[in-house]
Amino acid sequence: MKIIIVGCGKVGYAVAKALVAEKHDVVVIDDGAAKIENVTNTVDVMGVVGNGASYKVQLEAGVQNADLLIALTSSDELNLFCCMIARKTGHCQTIARVTNPIFAEELDYIKKELGLALVLNPENATARGITRLCKMPSAIEIDTFAKGNVEILKVEIPEDCFLCHKTISEVMSNFNEKVLICAVERDGEVSIPPGDFLLLSGDKIAIAGQPKSSAIFVKKMGIPGLGKVRSAILIGASSISEYVAKEMIKHNIHVKVFDADKVRCEHFSVEVPDAVVINADASKPDVLLEEGLERADAFATLTSSDELNILLGLYARNNSKCKVVTLINHSNYIDVIKNLNIGSIMSLQNISTESIVRYVRAINNSQGSNVETLYRIMDNRVDALEFIIGENCSVVGKPLKELNLKRNLLVSCINHLGKIEIPNGDSIIQEGDTVIVVTTQEGFNDISDIIK
Repeated sequence: MKIIIVGCGKVGYAVAKALVAEKHDVVVIDDGAAKIENVTNTVDVMGVVGNGASYKVQLEAGVQNADLLIALTSSDELNLFCCMIARKTGHCQTIARVTNPIFAEELDYIKKELGLALVLNPENATARGITRLCKMPSAIEIDTFAKGNVEILKVEIPEDCFLCHKTISEVMSNFNEKVLICAVERDGEVSIPPGDFLLLSGDKIAIAGQPKSSAIFVKKMGIPGLGKVRSAILIGASSISEYVAKEMIKHNIHVKVFDADKVRCEHFSVEVPDAVVINADASKPDVLLEEGLERADAFATLTSSDELNILLGLYARNNSKCKVVTLINHSNYIDVIKNLNIGSIMSLQNISTESIVRYVRAINNSQGSNVETLYRIMDNRVDALEFIIGENCSVVGKPLKELNLKRNLLVSCINHLGKIEIPNGDSIIQEGDTVIVVTTQEGFNDISDIIK
């Protein structure tokens, strides 16, 4: 596909890199010459310097022959205008990033009236992810599938856990709840484990299953910090904090927000009246301790500064027992900090990239099944994909043990019209099912790609 990206900030750069890796022809537009030079020097894309809402600039980028235009600038209004011009000029599909909470209740209307293929709101998706993590504090990551009926949790095996020195087959055969260990990270290496894989303390594992079953499994593991979150501290009165606070308040979590900017605090108090807003510099340790850090159940650093988010995450982990979530705005930091004790890491770039790649895979696929959901788990080294099974699909009607599946791949869950099955070799995929596949391989566009 030929894809045009307007906006070469952190998100635009990450999306361009991901789409090039998916073998698409990408052109980027930005009015900053330095940004265009940076992305064209490091990613195999064409660059155009100019205003992405300009008719002439879009023509120069080849919009008349493009399949998709993605507007990812920092301005919601500019993104929407770029998409309007592209729709009139090139008749291509369009995706707009819209992040202002003011538009939160209007996204369906905006999408319909402007003919957008997708409205991207990574801040809102991040807010839901942070709230899910707070409801399961022992998890490092949580991703949902099958309309919330299936979760993949990432947790670390503690010492003296019942999993230690047992194979995955032994664990699964002796545990009644329907869960599946579908990926393991050890010493920096990630694998899709066979049944004879021996688990050790310190391993980070991905567990697939229904939320209730997963919670029972994690509780039996003896991981500390499984209690319910009743109070949370958010650092930064930003738009993403606004989304997080509203989502948490809906789940009866008491929210306290810190920001040194008085104007932002006043705005936040108006938009989220049920939150306690404190106009104070949270980078000063005494401020957090005085305001109850040690008593909080959850702590999320949501400023625009990755450095501040990381430092405050470390401070919270060392001075409290609360669930810590650290927002990372620049993906380059993730590999550097993944071994630091800063709790769960959320990345706006990763959420944006996953949403766009999932959509592009779906519209680029002319076969019987589509990618319904895509997450990159285990520090972005494993793809967890949910496929919709259509008619005339090559995997339908055969037991899994008779399918010649590719290596480093595991069929983790089958959703039979709402009935969730953790599969074995005798399980059969049927038309109308959704199937969750976990793999270290890349580029899967269709369920048939799992077969050699």
